[in-house]
Amino acid sequence: HTIRYRFERVRELSGLDVSSTDGREKLSLGLKAMRVLGIAAPRGPATEPGAEGGRVPR
Repeated sequence: HTIRYRFERVRELSGLDVSSTDGREKLSLGLKAMRVLGIAAPRGPATEPGAEGGRVPR
């Protein structure tokens, strides 16, 4: 898969536009918060936007 495809998939699943500085910062902070809180990252592909394991609540 291309990086463009992956960025689009991130946008579909999270609602964040990683092509913008704001979107990348929100994604980064969300991932850091998950690590600090001890929330395990979901494994495997998400089946649909908002599905458990596919989206972290904002």
